[in-house]
Amino acid sequence: MKIEQMISKWRMKLAEQNGQTGIMAYGKVTAKQREMITAAKPKIIAELQRRAEVRATKEAKEKAEAEEEKRALLNNEKPIEPKYHDGKYLCGYIVHGYAAELLVSLGLAGYVDGWGYHVGDNVVEALGKAFTYTQAAEY
Repeated sequence: MKIEQMISKWRMKLAEQNGQTGIMAYGKVTAKQREMITAAKPKIIAELQRRAEVRATKEAKEKAEAEEEKRALLNNEKPIEPKYHDGKYLCGYIVHGYAAELLVSLGLAGYVDGWGYHVGDNVVEALGKAFTYTQAAEY
């Protein structure tokens, strides 16, 4: 059985006990499977650590992108662009991400459960389909 299959089958995770890195597995394991896992333990730990590093790198990249978006929106370098969503039950302009947080804080958007952040048609008519944070704050 491959390392990836073992990790998936027993939902293995990194664990630490008494200062030593180990693995935690869920589910029933036979004696033969326990031997197989024990023999592959260093490879399993290495793979789990690799996955944790990939996850941490991805999260750091997403956080940096979010911070850059916030900075650009607040400094009027990036416009807020509501997109028109034509749904079966609801139609209207919606925004995502930090732009949604900004518009909600200004009272120009509201959350619609299961749909997203809705921007009123009157806001889009007054400010256009792309506007800056400063323009939204002045409105």
